[in-house]
This record gives sequence, structure tokens and C-alpha cells, in this order.
Amino acid sequence: MSGLILPQKLVNQLIEAVKTGILLADNEGTIRFTNEYLGALLEYPRDGLIGKPLETLFFPEDIPVFLANIMNLTLSDKGFEGEILLRKGDGNSLLVKLSTARYQEDRPNGTSLFLRFRTSLSLRKWKKIFSVRNDLPAWEK
Repeated sequence: MSGLILPQKLVNQLIEAVKTGILLADNEGTIRFTNEYLGALLEYPRDGLIGKPLETLFFPEDIPVFLANIMNLTLSDKGFEGEILLRKGDGNSLLVKLSTARYQEDRPNGTSLFLRFRTSLSLRKWKKIFSVRNDLPAWEK
């Protein structure tokens, strides 16, 4: 069975219609594509992330180990799925559900990364939940 081939314009419209943040990056971690929803979610201009490293979305303390592990899992075809804290364009944090996968493009060294971001409870809501219970987690003490 052959693959379905869709016109690029239709593919773009489908990507923009999905209420999920989508990001494509090369195997070096350079962002190549983001949909409009991701830009709005993370408060970046429409193409403000294109050409930037994935590190842009992470806090400095998460880059050496956490981001490196996400990249390694994704490039090894295992992928990653879990909640992560990202840095928005204004420097504030946002808790999101992240799913990653690797895909192969039809070009030399065409390995790329597909990242899908869905909103989760915001850190502010988590703080409110824990403060009501008077049970702040260790990262807030």
C-alpha cells in the first residue's frame, strides 16, 4: 500500500487547525518549524523560534541533563513522553505535556525530531493546589 500524498497547502492547514503545539527540529536540535499554536502557547512571535536551538525553550539548569536525555531518547527511536517545565518568551515557566518522536526525511542525514506540546496545569495552579493543602513540594521550599 502506498502512502497518502497530500498537497502542502492542505498539510499546512491541518497543522494549524490542531490545538497542539508542534515543533520540528533537526538532529542537532535546531528548530526548523513551529505551528502558530505553539508560538501563542509559549508567547513567541510567529516565526520567532525558527533557527534557534531547542535550548531556547528550557531553563539553563535543565539543558545539560534533561534536554540531553530527551534528545537521546528521541534519536534512539524510544521517544519521550512526560510533563516538562518550559521557558516562555517572557521568561516565565509553563508546564506542558511533551511527546517526541524521530522521523526520517528524504535527504542526506535527514533525521529530524518531532515534538508535540499540550498544555498541562500551569505552575501557578500547582502552587495554588499545594498551598491550599499546605504541602508545598521540595522545589518550592
